[in-house]
Amino acid sequence: MDHGKIRPVSDAIRSGIVVVDGTDVVRELLENSIDSGASYVTISVAFEHGCLDIEVVDNGSGIGPPDFAAMGRRHWTSKNLEESKFGFRGESLHAIMGLCTRTEIVSGREGCAWKMHYIGTTARENPRQCAFDGASGTLVHVFDVFGRLPVRKRQLAAEWREMTAKLSRTVFSVLVARPGVTVTLERNGVRVFSVTNQGGVAGIVGLLEELYGLRDAVEPIKASFEDVCVTGVLGPDVGKKCQFLFLNGRLLENRSLQRTISLQLGARSGLYVFDIRTPLEESDLLQSPSKKVFSPVLFDKIKAVLEEVARRWIDRDRAVRLQKKARPSLGLSRFFSPASDVVLDGPTIGRSHVVAQVESKFVLVRIDGVLVALDQHACDERVRVEALYRQWTASTHTVAVCIEITVDAGEIERFARFAAELSRWGIKYRQENGVVVVHEILALVADKDAVFLQTGVLQFLDDLASKRKRTCASSVDWWVATTQMPEMYHETIRSQACREAIRFGKTLDKDSQRRLVADLALCRDPLHCAHGRPTCVPLIRWLDK
Repeated sequence: MDHGKIRPVSDAIRSGIVVVDGTDVVRELLENSIDSGASYVTISVAFEHGCLDIEVVDNGSGIGPPDFAAMGRRHWTSKNLEESKFGFRGESLHAIMGLCTRTEIVSGREGCAWKMHYIGTTARENPRQCAFDGASGTLVHVFDVFGRLPVRKRQLAAEWREMTAKLSRTVFSVLVARPGVTVTLERNGVRVFSVTNQGGVAGIVGLLEELYGLRDAVEPIKASFEDVCVTGVLGPDVGKKCQFLFLNGRLLENRSLQRTISLQLGARSGLYVFDIRTPLEESDLLQSPSKKVFSPVLFDKIKAVLEEVARRWIDRDRAVRLQKKARPSLGLSRFFSPASDVVLDGPTIGRSHVVAQVESKFVLVRIDGVLVALDQHACDERVRVEALYRQWTASTHTVAVCIEITVDAGEIERFARFAAELSRWGIKYRQENGVVVVHEILALVADKDAVFLQTGVLQFLDDLASKRKRTCASSVDWWVATTQMPEMYHETIRSQACREAIRFGKTLDKDSQRRLVADLALCRDPLHCAHGRPTCVPLIRWLDK
């Protein structure tokens, strides 16, 4: 085997893993500048005649002559290993050189500067002194990115159209945890932006405004649990493009954590930027050449803190919106006595006497001298939802399905740990090549789409792991069993009860009214519909003369 011929091919393949596109070239060079202690970095990108050129200039500490001669060698680095924030694999510059046609590097330190010229990864000259504008710093100019991979180069025209947006995200990700650094981007000689992280919440808000044009109010967030601390901002929904997690300054991309936040925020899934700080773990630093973190060591603690942060924000946001909502009131007529001290329950409703139906919406009943209005839709919805709960908490009727769920290692472990709970609720699965296939599920939800079922199963596992749902118990009481039921079943049952319940506008005869009141009186929770709204409201005391 001719290793001399194989090595260039091997290097090119390896470089394609470290550097996927032009944005990765900028990110790697920008991270090197930050690690050199730079406070000002200028990025210039140019695309002309099918060739992409990239230049990054910084005012960092520069590189001295002894290290300069080794520039670009694979697994060689001049970084201070104790101070580097983005790692020290010694791969990025070698990978970039291996994918471009030509590279020039100029670096200055203590008033002296040296220059090197490379074709691919091969140096064409020894370091030579040259002029340099500044006391210290480094300039890296990469010519014809992917010029050594013609097939890959042909895709650059399409990537160029989206490069500004991608670079905005890259700059935000690098700067968000690094105050005091300014980055300027020029595209074909025209300045696109110049941003500085001022530090703290104000710094994050400034970056969001400059890079994404977001001027909506955001709320500062701070929470901690043991050795996990989370700071950042959270705001209204502006699209998922502004949802970021960072772990010790590195971009954290974990689908389970992102899903946890989305489930907590619900329909108001909003903007969030969370900087998570934990003790440094070697595993977190070495997971990817891109320096991203995918599976943090302290996953469970981080998830618990993020759940609490999202829950607090939703509770506060809901309270503010309720305070702002005006509720008109006509007051109480002087001809009637208030009935606000009346206590209603099932037995009390069972003693009621039907008076009349009003506007085909409400049933008026008299209970111990008090006139009470019953919402006919809410009352029938409560009767039906409890009947459905009795049916499906005892049902073992399952239907064959085929729902594939791509899972990570943590989710696979949860499937195994909570297999009994899944089986209790008719969820039967098998594991195939890193994919969980649900092949049976309770007939209640068998007609739902795959996305609903995938999300529902994973949410059930999350609820079990965080103890929001109880594990299997021997109780035969349907009321207790509902506390163990997957949330997707609750949602389906509530929706079905609402659809089938008596609607506003339907006229009920006296027998139907009495039957509705009698059925409501037998319910475990006769005072609320399936969605928590009141079924009945005391109006006035009925004073006989």
